[in-house]
Amino acid sequence: MSRPFQDCVLLLGDSLIPGHGVHGNLYERMNLAYTRKLDVLNRGFGSYNSNGLLVLLDQMLAKKKVAATSPVIRMVVIWNGRTDSIGRALLTS
Repeated sequence: MSRPFQDCVLLLGDSLIPGHGVHGNLYERMNLAYTRKLDVLNRGFGSYNSNGLLVLLDQMLAKKKVAATSPVIRMVVIWNGRTDSIGRALLTS
């Protein structure tokens, strides 16, 4: 297999990453900033807290066997915590 076309940026977090219905959200701005330089991978999962994202992280990252044919992640942006803080507030109420 050949190498992927472009390396990438991984946006990881909760629903703030895709910002559905919000013009100028993080995903949109990163796409504009890195057009033709890096692919921007949106991995924003609504209602997921840090523990939920840790479980998914192993599935998102390439295994050693396929790493040679997978895009290289040049930057990771982690934007999470809103759901974590909501969860704590609910537990202490």
